[in-house]
Amino acid sequence: MTMIGVAVAKLDKPDVLIPALQGLGQRHMGYGVRDAHYDSVGVALLKTLRQGLGVAFTDEVEAAWIAVYGEIASRMKEAAKVPA
Repeated sequence: MTMIGVAVAKLDKPDVLIPALQGLGQRHMGYGVRDAHYDSVGVALLKTLRQGLGVAFTDEVEAAWIAVYGEIASRMKEAAKVPA
C-alpha cells in the first residue's frame, strides 16, 4: 500500500516513478511473485477502496484506480522479465 501511495504521488514524475517500479518488480520476482498475484492484489485494492470510500468511489474514481494500478503492475511485471 505504501508503494501505491508513492506511485500515485509521483504520477507527474515518470522519470522518478518508472525506475522505482522497475526496481520493485525485480525485487518482487525474487520473492516469487507471479503475474497472477498482481491481478489478485488489484482486485483486493479495488474492493478495499470501494468499501472504504463508499459513495465517493464513483465510476470515474474506479476507472482512474484501474488505470493507475494497471500501469504500476505492468511496469513491475515487465521489469521482472528482464534478467538482472
